[in-house]
Amino acid sequence: MKKVLILSALLIQKNIFAAPYPANSCVGKVSHVGIYSDGRLTVSNGNGVHYLCNINTETNSITPEVCKSWHAIALAAHAANKDLAQFYNFDSGQSCSTVGNWSVPNPVPYFINIGENN
Repeated sequence: MKKVLILSALLIQKNIFAAPYPANSCVGKVSHVGIYSDGRLTVSNGNGVHYLCNINTETNSITPEVCKSWHAIALAAHAANKDLAQFYNFDSGQSCSTVGNWSVPNPVPYFINIGENN
């Protein structure tokens, strides 16, 4: 019984203190990860398919090394059925829904991670 109470307290604490994602983040389950023959990485996490970067050349200040890391993160999130969070420096009036589908986000993400809010 004591173990159940401790486990319950930990779960409640996690839910109480779990911070929501900020407004400049696009969060959702990964439904698409792809790479074109020219190296463009495409990812969708419920907010449209976005061209994030290029694994062969620096694009929009994102180096190939970072792009390859983002590819690995997106694949891991997809395989684990976890949320992928993409963070942007949106201007006023911009949001995940204004980025579009099959488009290059402007601005491009500055950070992505596998989400905790699952």
